[in-house]
Amino acid sequence: MLLEILLAFAGGWLVFIFWRVVNLFLARRIPGEQGLCKLYVLMGSQEEAAEGFLRRLMAWRNRLWPRLEVAVVDCGAGDDTGRIIRLLAGELDYPVLAGGSFRQERGPAAGGAAAPCYYYDARRQRGKDLINAPLFCFFKDLI
Repeated sequence: MLLEILLAFAGGWLVFIFWRVVNLFLARRIPGEQGLCKLYVLMGSQEEAAEGFLRRLMAWRNRLWPRLEVAVVDCGAGDDTGRIIRLLAGELDYPVLAGGSFRQERGPAAGGAAAPCYYYDARRQRGKDLINAPLFCFFKDLI
């Protein structure tokens, strides 16, 4: 009985691994070198909830990789939000762009199809509103 349970568990695990590999392979076949979409998140003056928001955002990014790329834009509000964004960037592996040098991409790059770009201005939310941002409900559609 125990052997049958262990074999069923191992078979389920192998099916799960196979499914993840197939998903990664199919995602790589989508045209465009950057994946399905890029998401730029603008942040500033949110030091109390920035870490929780970024950890949740990167957990979704890891779940949807390589179909979703995330970059965080530090809008330089004068508090510790920029420092938090940069410290977590080393741990969670996402690019940080400076607000002054950030330029929105428009249209496909010359000579090829570009991934669609989305912009989320998280500066409007504070505290729990930021951690439960309406941005997260859109990720369920990408799964």
